[in-house]
Amino acid sequence: MNIRILLKSLSHTIFNLRKMLWRSSVSSLTFNLQYHFRSLVGFIRGLLCLLRGYVIFDGVWRPLIIGPGAQYLLEAQSVIVMRSKQQEIIHREFEYSLFKNASYLGFIPYWKFLNPPAHTNTIFRIQQGAKLIVSENTLICKGSYISIWPNKDLDIGKSVYIGPNVTINTKCGMRIGDNTMIAHGSTIWDYDGHPIYNENLEGPSDSYGGESSPIVIEQDVWIGYEVSILKGVHIGQGAIVGAKSCVTNDVPPYSIVAGNPAKIIKRNVTWRKY
Repeated sequence: MNIRILLKSLSHTIFNLRKMLWRSSVSSLTFNLQYHFRSLVGFIRGLLCLLRGYVIFDGVWRPLIIGPGAQYLLEAQSVIVMRSKQQEIIHREFEYSLFKNASYLGFIPYWKFLNPPAHTNTIFRIQQGAKLIVSENTLICKGSYISIWPNKDLDIGKSVYIGPNVTINTKCGMRIGDNTMIAHGSTIWDYDGHPIYNENLEGPSDSYGGESSPIVIEQDVWIGYEVSILKGVHIGQGAIVGAKSCVTNDVPPYSIVAGNPAKIIKRNVTWRKY
């Protein structure tokens, strides 16, 4: 761990906390204190996870914040990889965050109202030899379920937002590009879940979980509310997936798809995060 970076991060934290509390109105002071208390508890949980050998760093040290109610189930030789190529602390998109350049797992963003609310805690199941790779400014909200099968990687890029109650279950390994937003209630599975046989009950010898095929989500993708993304799908850069869509085929870059099954409804579109 780089002690200089750690001390600089803590100094940023103290300065930002003082500034935010000074600017806070009486009505928002209680909310701010509760939010920042959860952040500090999450920071301590991240340090404990590091001391237990569950976290490694690819690049410079930066904070890992684990939500107070989040559960992480790591099997033998599985790790959380904190990837960072930044040499200096950078500002998060969330103005009120105490910990700059952090990754937040199982946390609630700085919003006074979360609609719909997350009623369950986050669960991270990282099986034997698997890796959860998180880059700068990643936020995986409370209520999500993340499962990574043995010896596979879930690679999440920079400034990725994964909303409440999202399920990601990967048997093949998965990549989610930078600046991607995944709205609450979405489901991303790269396998069938159960084997599907023909009429003679013939199937592959190793059929546990059914057929699988990798999913790739490129950068700058916006996935709407309660979307389902099934095995073998490649979503191109800058694409938008409409709410409650079921994506079974590839999505071209800079296009909008919607429906069940999802179909292209517009091409050559752009959107801006925040």
